[in-house]
Amino acid sequence: MDWPAIWSFFREIVAAGETFPYPPDIGPDEARELWMARPPGRVTVAVDEASGAVLGTANMAANRPGNGSHVASASYMVDPAVAGRGVGRALVEDSLGWARNAGFRGMQFNAVVESNTRAVGLYRSLGFEVVGTVPGAFRHPRLGFVGLHVMYRALGGEPEVSASGPTPGPALTVGDADPVLLDRLTEELIAHNSAATGASDRGALTVKAVDPGGQLIGGLTARTWGGLCTVDLLWVRKDSRKDGWGGRILRAAEAEALRRGCDRAAVSSFTFQAPGFYRRHGYVETGRSPGIPGGHTDVHLFKSLTGGPTAPH
Repeated sequence: MDWPAIWSFFREIVAAGETFPYPPDIGPDEARELWMARPPGRVTVAVDEASGAVLGTANMAANRPGNGSHVASASYMVDPAVAGRGVGRALVEDSLGWARNAGFRGMQFNAVVESNTRAVGLYRSLGFEVVGTVPGAFRHPRLGFVGLHVMYRALGGEPEVSASGPTPGPALTVGDADPVLLDRLTEELIAHNSAATGASDRGALTVKAVDPGGQLIGGLTARTWGGLCTVDLLWVRKDSRKDGWGGRILRAAEAEALRRGCDRAAVSSFTFQAPGFYRRHGYVETGRSPGIPGGHTDVHLFKSLTGGPTAPH
């Protein structure tokens, strides 16, 4: 097993301190001892067929010895540089197949960080359920004390179909918010887009301003991918809108986008919102969607972050 290749991203993930309860300053020898499960446990890697690079890894074994040895457990790490390409899903599916073939009756995850919504959504999409949460059991470096989920799914054969009726066909449902579906669609589209373009640098970007009392002054959410920063939401508290916070928040986001390699930014703003604000900060109009919502207009704006052309050609 290529431990140096695993260690190269293991170290980065653990040092970030957001998803694993390992010591952030763990050394390679201690990390190897923790990760490399001994037989009858198993360690796997996901490898890029073209380059041979190790993209992710999993370890799996019985969750407990003795009377608990009929339930499996597993852990997964994916190189952050290839997030969104389906590596994590492939690792989980492989471990489920191993556990089923080895005769385990179920698989249990003991410490899934509550704020790791991408992992929680992935596990749920593969049949796992949260069976309990320990409040505040994980000290997140940015979010403070967050919960740890215990997640479980049963294993075994496919469910039997009654002989008294036809096999159910595909189903189509319409509903409201579905975070599991959102995570799955995001994962699939990121994988498709990355394969089509070679750009696998998608990331979320947030900026937050708080007053001395800890109350929110304003904030911004955006996405960066393929050299473009797309601003989704920007809001400033009413009593702070004349203090320049909107511009400070926007400039902070642009600076971070530049650091990530973006050379342009885009945003849409309704006519009753702030297209004038963006124009004052160097954005130029590139199009309009009239009548959205009602009699208003959605204004689309663009800005070069490197002093190049002010609008795309």
